[in-house]
Amino acid sequence: MRMSRTLRVALLLWPVLLSAQSSRVVVEREPNNQPAQATPVRGEATLVGELYEDDQDFFLWSVEDAAAARLWTIELEGIPGGLTRVDLLRWSGDPDESPEGLVALQAEPESPRAVLEGLVVEEGDYLLGISRARMAAAGSYRVFLRSSPTQSLPPSTDAQADAAQRITERRPLHHYAMQAESWYRFSHEAGDQAAVTLAGHVPPGRKAELRIHDAQGQQVASREVDRAGRARLANLMLPAGEYRVQIADGHAGPRVINLEFSGPVSAGEEREPNDRWPQATVVGEGDAISGRSGPRDPDFFRFELTEEWTVQRLSLILEAEPRTAMELCLLHPDGTDRLCREGREGARLDDLVLQPGTHGLRVRPASVETAYRIRWERRGRIRRGVIYEPNDTPGEAVALAADGRARGSFGRDGDIEHFFVTVEGQAEIWRVIARGETSRELALVQRGGRYNTTLQSARRASRQTGPLRLDNLVLDVGRHIFALTGNEGNYEIQAQSLGAVPPNLVTEPSDAPELAFDLPLDGTTLQGNVTRTDKRTYLRMDLRGPELITLTLTAPHDGDLRATVLWGSRPVQEFRLSPGETTTPALLLDAGPHYVQLRADDPGEGRYEITAARGHPLQRLTVLHPQRLAEQARPLPQDFRLHGRFDTTMRERWYRLPRLAQDSELLVEGTRSIRLALFHADDPDTDLLTREHDARSSPARLAAGQDYLLRLQGNSEFELSVDFGAQQAQLTAALPVELSAEVAAERVAPFIRTRQQIEGLLRLQHQGDEPLEVELISSASDRTWSLEVDDSRIRLQPGESREVAWRSLSGRDLAPAEPVILAFAARHA
Repeated sequence: MRMSRTLRVALLLWPVLLSAQSSRVVVEREPNNQPAQATPVRGEATLVGELYEDDQDFFLWSVEDAAAARLWTIELEGIPGGLTRVDLLRWSGDPDESPEGLVALQAEPESPRAVLEGLVVEEGDYLLGISRARMAAAGSYRVFLRSSPTQSLPPSTDAQADAAQRITERRPLHHYAMQAESWYRFSHEAGDQAAVTLAGHVPPGRKAELRIHDAQGQQVASREVDRAGRARLANLMLPAGEYRVQIADGHAGPRVINLEFSGPVSAGEEREPNDRWPQATVVGEGDAISGRSGPRDPDFFRFELTEEWTVQRLSLILEAEPRTAMELCLLHPDGTDRLCREGREGARLDDLVLQPGTHGLRVRPASVETAYRIRWERRGRIRRGVIYEPNDTPGEAVALAADGRARGSFGRDGDIEHFFVTVEGQAEIWRVIARGETSRELALVQRGGRYNTTLQSARRASRQTGPLRLDNLVLDVGRHIFALTGNEGNYEIQAQSLGAVPPNLVTEPSDAPELAFDLPLDGTTLQGNVTRTDKRTYLRMDLRGPELITLTLTAPHDGDLRATVLWGSRPVQEFRLSPGETTTPALLLDAGPHYVQLRADDPGEGRYEITAARGHPLQRLTVLHPQRLAEQARPLPQDFRLHGRFDTTMRERWYRLPRLAQDSELLVEGTRSIRLALFHADDPDTDLLTREHDARSSPARLAAGQDYLLRLQGNSEFELSVDFGAQQAQLTAALPVELSAEVAAERVAPFIRTRQQIEGLLRLQHQGDEPLEVELISSASDRTWSLEVDDSRIRLQPGESREVAWRSLSGRDLAPAEPVILAFAARHA
């Protein structure tokens, strides 16, 4: 419920009268929550009001000419327990125009007083807007507007350095510049015996820079003004001489310049200029460091460490003003970043183990200028089996102990810890495991002394639990560096050598097709591990033409195995094996790269086994395994009977129907719930059948001389028969063709064992009574040999003979250990 105006004013006045001192008290007058309703106030004053619900208060502050020549302070006493904010705004007085924000200050719930000092305010009218956080409690506030006197300098019209006005160490000097730049000069006679502090002020909201130049015109130091228009260069240790000061504002208008001299800078206190590494302030070993810095004014420090400080763990602790985000960086001797940490009220570098010699520090606030202090802490002796900082780069990786075990901690979210193992004597198989709830990725990033991109990695998904691990790493002799990435928290490392590399072991990296391990097709058995649910292992087979491949897969004794055969990136067939189970599928695979992808849903520690072997080239001509894509459609089996099983990788199969000499009907009978579709070969998107098979499909008409595709879809086992009506007898009859082959042996040089082209002819004799179209199929038993015919589809008239040229490019060895069989077959097209 809102109080009456009379009661509110009475409650607000009594505490104000006790503390207002000599300034006038101005109490808000409602309504004043819009600029046009602002309560007027002039010069120095104490503003009193109350904020409730969605309330905001405006005061119209008028600054006269005499008041504009002073330095102003705005102090806010906010609502206890809530966030209160004061905005200083420039406003033209037009209700249709939005005020321009110049500068703001806010009082936090835990610190209800906030002060903004050193403001230069031009003559004119301003708005002071007071507001609170949306969910903060209602309550009263006070805003104190105070000023301090300055000494005036004559206005300047010359913006040249030679016309600089002399300044001395007195009270702040107020100056009205008629140009965008103004120059001043001062004498510094004490040299290193006195520190110089220089402050410059311009109206808030402007972009300006305070610069100091020596007598030769070289810039010595500079500082950009903050949002309040203030810049300060403190503790400048300058050689004795004449100096010029420049305020580059970009606008004519008022400035305030203030020069101070003090005694020598004490040990550990920053010495400006030190915003670049060559100017770094030198501090003693273990000295506490103090200074003041801003977001565009980093402070650099240089120090030397002796052996006494490098045989123990160290911490560097940066303390700053409350709610001030800071960055603290440890630097290399050349001033480049080595280890950086950020914090909201300072920052820390913990668990440091440093080498004797030169080191550096950089301090930088994130947003506002602030004072800070850095102190050292000795944390005790170096302990075995702990990964210490710095180790954020591969070059600073930490060696693991002989037992391969270590523990450490992430200093921040996204921290990267580097460590290494060393292999001696001969190559070895390694397993590396990282434990820790906040660990996110474990990676091998360097191998054999060469810096590389990530060679092998294990990542944790957002909800995944359990350790990160890398298995079957083949590490050659030398140093191998690993990177562990994670968020703030602890971790443990276990790196274990499993001994010499066993023969036929699938080694890492092999977790992507481009890193696939070669799968021999000669019956060699490979072994490997799949120990994570997110792990994929790829094995590669390269086929020159359609080949019959027999796989033998055995799951680990303590874990399951999922194997998916891929043609390029397209799944061909999937197998799921229980622990210890073995399967031996025979697959007819097309030419091109094939992969076997291995993974596990419930992985174990044991090893799987996989064997791949080629079938005999004549055998593969009788096996017509259908494929899942229209372009992979196979001819129907010779007996026109279809049987098999659909699974998750093959939910459809395609067959190419023989070309008929006469129009005929197509009937398909067999397993229920199999969806059938019929297409023209040149239009595999338009279904000519459009009905589910239910024991017997309605007859479909096939036109003579046309090519058709039959598609089957389902999710279980099936058995079907295909009937072409009156044409069936002719299609199932033995092919009335005599086939013979001839080799041009005189063109082969048997004494040359390098690759050669072998040529020959196929002769076909049609001995039947009806025109016939046949398909020629060819295959070589050695994968390194190619074999092709000039024409694979031939139409023969009764009694006609035809010759078809063929050629083969031999393998690298023309006299292999086993004979190479070049096989040809003819079948109904």
